[in-house]
Amino acid sequence: MAAPRSQESKTRFSGSFVGRLSIEKGTADLVRIWHRVAAVIPDATLAIVGHTEEWLPSRSSAYDLKKTILSSTIRRNVAILLNVDDLSKFNILRDSRCFLFPSYEEGWGIAVTEALACGVPVVAYDLPAYGLFKHGITTVPLGNTERFSLEVLKLLQDSDLHKRMVARGFDVLNHLELDWKAIAEQEWLSIGELVQNGARQ
Repeated sequence: MAAPRSQESKTRFSGSFVGRLSIEKGTADLVRIWHRVAAVIPDATLAIVGHTEEWLPSRSSAYDLKKTILSSTIRRNVAILLNVDDLSKFNILRDSRCFLFPSYEEGWGIAVTEALACGVPVVAYDLPAYGLFKHGITTVPLGNTERFSLEVLKLLQDSDLHKRMVARGFDVLNHLELDWKAIAEQEWLSIGELVQNGARQ
């Protein structure tokens, strides 16, 4: 398990997002959330980690996200980081004050686990898959970007709350019993649902 960064040390990013740059991962919500955060904290910075091919016009979700960011008032508040290796990804996580994960569907939440292991509090939508994490993360109703941004602001502005959530995250991970067979089955079911939903559209 990664050691948490000292509370006294400065973080490079106010928030970070690591994941597939697609609609179901809540990337459109991410922009709305950060607009509200930057309105309160003008120098708040968000790191979005992705891959070069995701920004191509043929990958419309990521390409639209990039266009939206570059044409918005938060373009100076967002760092688009491409093709980072695993070590760099974890360094970005550890250098973040909090982790934003507005995904609409998850098998069980690998990205959330990685963030908690880096000592970074997580704000996410309330999904059944996150029952594993109990009180170790902050969840808000699905699609409620206003509430989401308020919870992010609390973590950025309240040092005591931030420390408590870091401790809760580590406590959850220390008591987490992972059944990899069950996790694989959940992921397979999630993939099946995505395929079925795509076929209906």
